[in-house]
Amino acid sequence: MKGKERIVGHFVFLVTFCVAVLPSWALNPNRPPSGNFDLSHWKLTLPIDSSGSTTGTATEILTPQLVAGYTNALYFYTGSDGTMVFWCPVTGATTSGSSYPRSELRELLDPNDNSVNWTGYGTHILDTRCKVMQLPSTKKVIVGQIHCFTGAARPLLKLQYNNGTIDALVKESPNSDTDTHFPFANVGLSNNIAYQFRMVDGWLSMIVNGATQSVNVFQTDPAWTNQGLYFKAGDYCQDNSGSSTEGAEVRFYALVASHYTNSSPGILIQPSSQTVAPGANVTLNVSAGGLSPLTCQWRKDALNCPAGTNAWLTIVNFQAGNEGVYDVVVTNAAGSATSATATLYLNTPPRFASVGLDFSNDFTALLLGIAESNYVIQVSTNLSEWSESTTNSSPTGIIDFIDTNAPGFRQRFYRAR
Repeated sequence: MKGKERIVGHFVFLVTFCVAVLPSWALNPNRPPSGNFDLSHWKLTLPIDSSGSTTGTATEILTPQLVAGYTNALYFYTGSDGTMVFWCPVTGATTSGSSYPRSELRELLDPNDNSVNWTGYGTHILDTRCKVMQLPSTKKVIVGQIHCFTGAARPLLKLQYNNGTIDALVKESPNSDTDTHFPFANVGLSNNIAYQFRMVDGWLSMIVNGATQSVNVFQTDPAWTNQGLYFKAGDYCQDNSGSSTEGAEVRFYALVASHYTNSSPGILIQPSSQTVAPGANVTLNVSAGGLSPLTCQWRKDALNCPAGTNAWLTIVNFQAGNEGVYDVVVTNAAGSATSATATLYLNTPPRFASVGLDFSNDFTALLLGIAESNYVIQVSTNLSEWSESTTNSSPTGIIDFIDTNAPGFRQRFYRAR
């Protein structure tokens, strides 16, 4: 098929029958963790003391340091795939309340005040994707928690990876060490773990790789109703014996915490950008919380969609005129909330969009094509010799492509096959 050229500045894009794709959680390996993740409401505990030794009391990296781009080459850094990497040796320094070391984030609603936390009322969600890459000899590491600030400061919930078994441990009472176990299907080392903690008016739901288990902790013990709570995520190594090379490594691909009261609306699940085949039907969905009744109004390019008054918007026989930016406004008596935008594109012809340079002068572009298809992006400086840059597939058909080598060349040519 004859290609089409598109010229922007010094860059020429030759697109054949292409479509390339990065995963929907594409991350930049050249940025610090805060460049890929919103860490503006977190602080970090490291398995070293203030002098850098592993023998003292664990030190904290506060929010301003994290946001400014803090990284530690051993314990907290960006991996070659852009992930947020936590490493914790069994010999690491510990906090005053534990005999086990950790490289772990702690949520802060107010970065200046540890005592400002949330309760089990309202809606509170921690949504993550991670992989466990290495385990200590006990084969155990905790990758996520809901922790108490008040009372005996016990964890309400610990999600533990135990030699492949994923086990959610829920405290029966804030005044007891007894746990109820909620086991999930086994996951091997270096495999994806998508987990979500969801607390809605005392109902605690634990979702791991699509499987859900729930418990009403307010009914289990009413004392949970007045506990201050916060999320934790990272690498809480459940071992403290061995050499400095023994420990746990956990890599995070996504980390998002959300909180909503029972009055004003809050968007729980956002609509998703995607490509659509010509003539196909496509549906956008939103999930919202807040005081009932809730009403919805979908918009395209900031104009109301006449039939878009449900929690979903279905477009029949999708054509070029349906391409655009969609969002939804959710309203109740206490106010309104607007969702994130979702952009819909035709999946043919495959093409580059949103071409430009980022703050580092790295070349960035979206490649639009068919979902779940593999494509190769190639790079050239002379239009005759081509080298492969990346091969990917995307569940949405939208590929977020970054070329970090672009600043070193006067001109670069790109094509996708």
